[in-house]
Amino acid sequence: MQRFESWDEIDAYYQGGLTLAEQKLKIALATGAPCTLGDLPNKPVDWSKPDPTRHIRADVLRYALTRPFGADDATEFGVSLYGAAISGELDLIDCTIHGNASLRQCRFQKMLFADRARFMKNVNLTGSHLPALLAPTAYVNGQLICRGTIFTAKHGSALDLQGIAVEHDVFLTGASANASVDLNGAIIGGQLGLRGMTLSVKAGLALDLEGVKIESGFFFIDIKSVVGSIDLSSAHVGNLVDDPASWDKVTNLILDGFTYDRISGSQSSTDYKTRLRWLKTSDNSTAKFRPQPYNQLAKVLREMGHERDAREIKVVLAGKLKTQDRKERVIKPNGNWGVGVASAWRDLSNAALWIWHVTSLRFIGHGYKPENAIAVLLTLILFAWGAADQAWKAGDFAPNSALILNSDDWRALSNAPHQAQAWGETVVGKDWESFNSFAYAADVVIPIVDFSQTQAWAPSTNRGPWGATLWWARWLFTAAGWIISALGAAAITGVIRRE
Repeated sequence: MQRFESWDEIDAYYQGGLTLAEQKLKIALATGAPCTLGDLPNKPVDWSKPDPTRHIRADVLRYALTRPFGADDATEFGVSLYGAAISGELDLIDCTIHGNASLRQCRFQKMLFADRARFMKNVNLTGSHLPALLAPTAYVNGQLICRGTIFTAKHGSALDLQGIAVEHDVFLTGASANASVDLNGAIIGGQLGLRGMTLSVKAGLALDLEGVKIESGFFFIDIKSVVGSIDLSSAHVGNLVDDPASWDKVTNLILDGFTYDRISGSQSSTDYKTRLRWLKTSDNSTAKFRPQPYNQLAKVLREMGHERDAREIKVVLAGKLKTQDRKERVIKPNGNWGVGVASAWRDLSNAALWIWHVTSLRFIGHGYKPENAIAVLLTLILFAWGAADQAWKAGDFAPNSALILNSDDWRALSNAPHQAQAWGETVVGKDWESFNSFAYAADVVIPIVDFSQTQAWAPSTNRGPWGATLWWARWLFTAAGWIISALGAAAITGVIRRE
């Protein structure tokens, strides 16, 4: 690429002089007016002979872009160019562009290089077609706008903005790239807008946002399609503005280390079921489970007031951590007897762990839902109540006292088919503890409850099937009641480790 110092030097270098489009650009540059050549030009059949009314050579455009303020042929506005066919390679590496670099609806023959370039105002490539924009570690003191820009490169990077610093916004709204879009380590003072974007690579990362810092919003909405992976690891954005349909188009997503201050977007953006689908896509991208995306989401949802959704996320996280723990405990046999025994023992302990983890999930939500224990206790009481009621009606209960059992009244009624009801009609029975099947069930199930029913009454093993069944079942009810009560108390007091 030629480096020119004046328009006269350009005229001398090109024997044919400036093209009609370049002449128009020269006038526009000096007056601060836009240079409008038309809509997006068709791709020239022969780039060596483009339409002169549209043709601007890259080295001529470079001269126009790099003119400092105060020069006779440049104003502080910079370049505003519409509808040009730009031939050659536009090389702005290490250049300082003092005015606007607005190259809209232009068709580029080759890539635009801007490594370490300093753009002191806006960069605008809206509606343009170019193979690629490569501007790693560049600086933009304004906005970088690529609305509807088509990047035609088929491999490598379509947009290389690694380490770029943009003071305001980056808009890739409606842009399309068939190669990687790389903003690794970029610092954006405003927002990053990807609304309606199309991303596609043959293999690897379609969008690399690792370590990006976005002060305002990250807009990932109305995405057309995504072929390839998206990496958001260690990135931070102020506001995550997205919609579930866009994330559903992503099959490989890396979220480990991704942080954000709040979530906006569609109505379902904070729904835990929707977010779990999002996190599951991230789970599939790593061999080992990463808990950070779950903790980050729960933290933000809680700070936004979505306590229920945050709690559900934490429950799922606890379950996944327990599953990962069981996987890491597995020992694969290698033919060695000792290893085989160790593996069998570990499998057995894993089975016990699985039982414990399922119990923890169902009964107390891994410590996050102690109210579940109350529901389980009430269910146990209902079953015990039904069994006790049937046993009482069948006459399969007896007073739980040796003095009563040896009394004349009880002996007289001991063979009665419905002794329980008749017993309450005797003189001694009227003074004895009245039976209540629900209170008896509560006595059996809840260890801290004492209605004195189990002290007064006991099911008989030889008076009928209901009594024999309840005799054995009460031990199960009592044991289950102790376990559930202990789990509930541990969850409420925080004894069970939640993190």
